[in-house]
Amino acid sequence: MALLTDQINWSGVLLVNKPVQATSFSMIGLVRKLTGIRRVGHIGTLDPFADGLLPVCIGRATAAVQFMESFDKTYQVQIQFGRATDTQDLTGQTTDEHQLTADARRQCLESDFSNIRQAVTEMTGVQEQLPPMYSAVKKDGRPLYAYAREGKTIERETRMIEVKSVKIIKISLDEHISIWLDIDCSKGTYIRTLADTLGRKLGYFAHAAALTRTRCGPYRLDQAGDPEQLSAWRHTTEDDQAYQNLLKQEGCFTTLSTAFDQWPRLNLNPDQTDRLVCGQPVLLSAESLSQPVVRNQLYGVFCGTLFIAAARLMCHEERSYRIKTERVFVDRADISRQS
Repeated sequence: MALLTDQINWSGVLLVNKPVQATSFSMIGLVRKLTGIRRVGHIGTLDPFADGLLPVCIGRATAAVQFMESFDKTYQVQIQFGRATDTQDLTGQTTDEHQLTADARRQCLESDFSNIRQAVTEMTGVQEQLPPMYSAVKKDGRPLYAYAREGKTIERETRMIEVKSVKIIKISLDEHISIWLDIDCSKGTYIRTLADTLGRKLGYFAHAAALTRTRCGPYRLDQAGDPEQLSAWRHTTEDDQAYQNLLKQEGCFTTLSTAFDQWPRLNLNPDQTDRLVCGQPVLLSAESLSQPVVRNQLYGVFCGTLFIAAARLMCHEERSYRIKTERVFVDRADISRQS
């Protein structure tokens, strides 16, 4: 297996289907091993008990992680009622329990779980959420889970999140009630905290028994490659170029520009692009813009199909604007290859 990493451009986004029990960081190690590239970073940490889509930025694309962290996400979660845990998922220690009586079971079945269905409809909207103690949120430079493992509970600040939609997939009743939900939410939303909150609201207590991320921004789980398959493809290709071509063909490796398809776009000619990449001022007239300028709006800057930079437009003179780059993702060699 020849590694020719200095001869091809690995900059892009690899979509990985993280398995249960694996850590997000272990997927970084896998991608480094498969590509020979050290500059690798993932978008949105998945807990070990969760599986699903983990977008991984490679090479120069890692500079875009800061913009991609704001992606909305979609999850499928199984919530099991009857037990709350200190981690809010199935891996934790039980903190509270509730056993359904025979009458309560009969009422749930006769009403088709109407109380649960109503509580689910009330999950949507902008709301405050308290990060769980078993999380990577930092307090005084330490992640909260470090305090939790010491048996400490630290005062935390609530965060504003938005649950955009919740769809019930299935409800079942065996020993306990279980519900499967499809949740579309903003960045920073802890699904296991939503599970815990729902259980306490109903008085049943609950935890997240299974969790799968199915979407992250523009990327979907059905585009992602399993670690075993990614490794197998590596061993069946003769060099890096063949491996990368296969990943592109299979749809799990894509250009960085796909992350910014929903952004408003600025199109530059080669001369303007060269000046921008070299740090020289580039001015655009109001007439050349396809839409009115919005204060602090981020734009994707392109030269043809080549994604150049993330930028804002600053007022320069009357009816003209200067491009202020937030991050440039290419160099002059990339522009030469494009032309």
